[in-house]
Amino acid sequence: MADSWLVANGLVRGLVYHAQRFAQSCLDRHGVPPPVTMEFLDAAVQELPRSGRWFPRVEFGAGTGFRLRLRPAPPPAGGLILCPADGPDNRKDPLVKGPDLDLLTQLRQSVAHLGAGELLLLSSSGVVLEGALSAVLWWRDGQLCTAPPSLPVLPSVTRRLILELAAEAGVAVRFEVCQLADLAGLEVWTASALHGIRPVTAWSGTPLQAAPATRAAAWQAM
Repeated sequence: MADSWLVANGLVRGLVYHAQRFAQSCLDRHGVPPPVTMEFLDAAVQELPRSGRWFPRVEFGAGTGFRLRLRPAPPPAGGLILCPADGPDNRKDPLVKGPDLDLLTQLRQSVAHLGAGELLLLSSSGVVLEGALSAVLWWRDGQLCTAPPSLPVLPSVTRRLILELAAEAGVAVRFEVCQLADLAGLEVWTASALHGIRPVTAWSGTPLQAAPATRAAAWQAM
């Protein structure tokens, strides 16, 4: 099990949500009582620097227990090229962060030579799921869309925060089952704790055209 978040000068977005997700994963997959996980997380947070940019990762493994990995965060990233997967979704446990991290990291790296910064995962029937290491959202007819939680997608904390902002702003949200071709000409974002919202500026491995990111800057500011 694993979880990670961005720390910028001691500030974190959605830390409670990260803690809840990690504790639930440890309970569901390893039977660790949530109070035990929370005690570790409380101690881990005390170890985090209060200045600079960091991307710590907390982990739990059978036989190894809890671990905190303190990692410096890279500079903020801008837009990216998105490449759809050309093979099946081989994740073993897509609803939990940790078991498939090595596979997903390799998948993202496999498209770097194409100039792509992220790989888009698709179901066996071609339904849009999520990025290898990010959630995916898109805009259609003034509505903010994303894959429904009934699909095999990670409960992304950053996506949750974005949907909360949408509710506060009165923006309609649609959970949409769509094919890759349905994203043609739309403003598409990836979303992660490390980089926040990243608009898709171009596609690789598909003739899809990316729409101008007219909304991204305002939502990044929020």
